[in-house]
Amino acid sequence: MSGKPVARVGDMNACDDHKPNAISTGSPNVFFNGVSVARMGDKTACDDTIAEGIPNILVNGQPIAHVGSKTAHGGVIISGSPTITVGSGGASGTSTATEMYKVVSGDTLWDIAKRLGVSLADLIKANPQIVNPDVIRPGDEINIPGNGQQRQSTTSDNQSDAQKQKASEEEFGRKITHIVIHCSATEEGKAFRAADIKRWHVRDNGWQDIGYHYVICLDGTLDKGRSIKKAGAHVKGHNKNSIGICLIGGLRNGKPASTYTQKQFTTLNYLVHKLINRFPQAEVLGHKDFPGVSKACPCFDVANWWNQHKSDTITEEVSTENSPNTPAATAGGNATSNNSSKAQHGDGQSDGLYNHYHDFKGEWPWLDISIEHLACKCCGEYFHCTQSLNMLQKAMDIAGKTFGLNSAHRCVKHNKKVGGAVNSEHLKIAFDISLTSADRRKIYKALQQAGFSTFGFYKQFIHTDKRPGRRWWGEGAKPYW
Repeated sequence: MSGKPVARVGDMNACDDHKPNAISTGSPNVFFNGVSVARMGDKTACDDTIAEGIPNILVNGQPIAHVGSKTAHGGVIISGSPTITVGSGGASGTSTATEMYKVVSGDTLWDIAKRLGVSLADLIKANPQIVNPDVIRPGDEINIPGNGQQRQSTTSDNQSDAQKQKASEEEFGRKITHIVIHCSATEEGKAFRAADIKRWHVRDNGWQDIGYHYVICLDGTLDKGRSIKKAGAHVKGHNKNSIGICLIGGLRNGKPASTYTQKQFTTLNYLVHKLINRFPQAEVLGHKDFPGVSKACPCFDVANWWNQHKSDTITEEVSTENSPNTPAATAGGNATSNNSSKAQHGDGQSDGLYNHYHDFKGEWPWLDISIEHLACKCCGEYFHCTQSLNMLQKAMDIAGKTFGLNSAHRCVKHNKKVGGAVNSEHLKIAFDISLTSADRRKIYKALQQAGFSTFGFYKQFIHTDKRPGRRWWGEGAKPYW
């Protein structure tokens, strides 16, 4: 094999002072064989630093490391990619390898060739397994030949960008001129989600939906907000032609600061590249960059950040969910519900009882419902029922509002404390929904249309659960209904 295998996070370094140990840091957004690429300056597990790389092959502005690269303390990298090599004559060589690119949703061969600086003909030639160049699927691995070639900016390129922009605007039904980065203006380390922001926007601002199109959480998870087919509510005077992305954070001790995690920036890079692929003529700006905006949001120089990262190669999908915040578990008792032991479900996503809502790991498509509000207020115990949540979310969609939940699941101890029946459905999951005189009938009808048929009518709330056909009235409640 000509050339030297590319080094990646997890590949081994032989060090005289320590046992062989792994490379521990790498590129946040360039991956070979699904693993972050190592560069000059990255660290090893023994806290050594990679001191060599190929100077004319840069990843995030740093020379790429390879088998044979030395470290500052005299170590040497001894393992690397089984399929990707660089250099044919040491550090002064050029790439002889074929880089592997994993196709993501929305990719075309033309887009990939343009983004990675290779000709479409060379890309097709390097991939004889592709029978029809017009058909590639997410997850396919594509060979990127050689070191590529510098793409020249030509009139045909600009025309293609214009055509792509026009096609996307026709698909989404509106012209997109800006991709705007925001912050949630929340304290550093506070793990809010899109569902939290939606409640603030709907309840406190009186809006119909969350103002942003995407929210990036502390762990890098990408929460979807308002459909990008609809104008958002995030930059006054520019909502009609923009897409809004919100990073959770932005405050440190009450003052504006760039508090974002590396995982958030990795996801931001991924998302902006995906959007620019659809809207190549859009400008990437921060909220504060617009005329008349006095806020510091998002507390860093977005234009400068994008200039540094627009040429990055993005080859990995990120975790995309509509999931609420799930902070660490708090202490709770060992109560049992319905004479069953509290179960910790092995896959973290099945219907049933969980010691704490933090233990539930499944996807969360119910954007108007917060798992914290469903859990026991005493200990955080949680009972998951997909059918019940689907019905409740449907009722909220019909009513056009987020319901306030007084109670959902209770552990045995808490149920006894509040005087609940020994066989209360709250020992699994039921919903006590707060009411005002204005929305009482509206919520009741929405619950019926969503499929609920069991109701308990009270002065200030309505109870419902997925059991069929029971009805009762609380003391003095009938006149209100």
